[in-house]
Amino acid sequence: MTTVARYTSAAQHALEQDRLWPRVWWLAGHHDRLREEGDTLVASMGRAAILIVNDGGTLRAFHNVCPHRGHPLCAADTGRVKQLICPYHRWRFALDGRCEAIPDEASFSSGARERATLGAVRVAVRAGLVWVCLNQQAPSIDTFLGPVLDWLGGYGLDDWALDSEVTVPLAANWKASTDVHNEAYHLHALHPEAMPLVDDTGAEVDLDGWHARIRVPMGRSSGRLGGDGVHPRLKAFLEAQGVRADDADDTRDAYLEALRRDAKPAWSKLSDSQLVDNHMVYVFPNVQLNLHRDHAMVFRHRPEGPRRCSFDQLNLIRDRKGPLPAPRTTTADDPIIGPVTTADLRTAEALQRGYESGGLASLTLSRQEAIIEHMHRGLDGFFDTATTGPAQPQK
Repeated sequence: MTTVARYTSAAQHALEQDRLWPRVWWLAGHHDRLREEGDTLVASMGRAAILIVNDGGTLRAFHNVCPHRGHPLCAADTGRVKQLICPYHRWRFALDGRCEAIPDEASFSSGARERATLGAVRVAVRAGLVWVCLNQQAPSIDTFLGPVLDWLGGYGLDDWALDSEVTVPLAANWKASTDVHNEAYHLHALHPEAMPLVDDTGAEVDLDGWHARIRVPMGRSSGRLGGDGVHPRLKAFLEAQGVRADDADDTRDAYLEALRRDAKPAWSKLSDSQLVDNHMVYVFPNVQLNLHRDHAMVFRHRPEGPRRCSFDQLNLIRDRKGPLPAPRTTTADDPIIGPVTTADLRTAEALQRGYESGGLASLTLSRQEAIIEHMHRGLDGFFDTATTGPAQPQK
């Protein structure tokens, strides 16, 4: 049973701070932020703030803390440096974490500079995304991601570009924000405008290890709409793609055939479903990749307290024109978010208000919402194993 207290309790939040975020691989950002020598990226999750730097083509990650008195080394989210210099007393560090200079070094005990190496953190790049882990005993990134890399394989995300990156502060627990995107059951109610173009009744859910995915067929209207013939909106959409909808036995198949006929070289490794459908890949505990053939959205939900979180949206495309835009903080109704996600974010805050009302003790979940329960089983695997490795959830 998934209790509402998991979304409201300060004790639950503290448990996550102690047993989840320090032990799991989590998403720090996109590799585009770290392509050049000296590029820096500061990423936070839970209590931790991690500084990632490009050291001659090798990514290194450190706690963003000066070993002198604990001042953050880098204040900006992104930047480019030749050295890392603490602004408090100007201790200076090489990009590999070695302390190179301490002002008035003679006033410290012998060997202070040699002992002042920055605290290293594990870092890896997969699918064009930068992942970090604070625990040296945790499984490797490939073991942790498990099926995810296979699910993403055809897209070639290593070669995609970051087109924009925004953060929206939300009055919601990070799990409430995550849940909204982890089921397709809400599509007909929250996004009725999409029903002529997507078949939510044909959505398929896969659970594997800590992770999961949802496939929603596109190019076919929702089975909820009923009626005879092809919906006018779907007909207009397909005809714009060169498909005569009235002649098709199955509009999705006809759409797929048209896409294959005019396929770009970049689509050659996509499966039929990846080419035509919407795939949502959930990476435990707090990331989703919403994938289409030429663009993708990465959602990350970062805890800021029991009742607050930061929602990050990274928009990816195959080829960006122009310079890399800086990350920025915005609101849920920013057009760059998109109307569908705007509605989802407002729903997350509405859920939190309901959880806080005292009128609900636990969630009632259907098979269509299986990923929500799966996530909580995964969390329990971390909470129940303080000293041993976390157990993967069972299907």
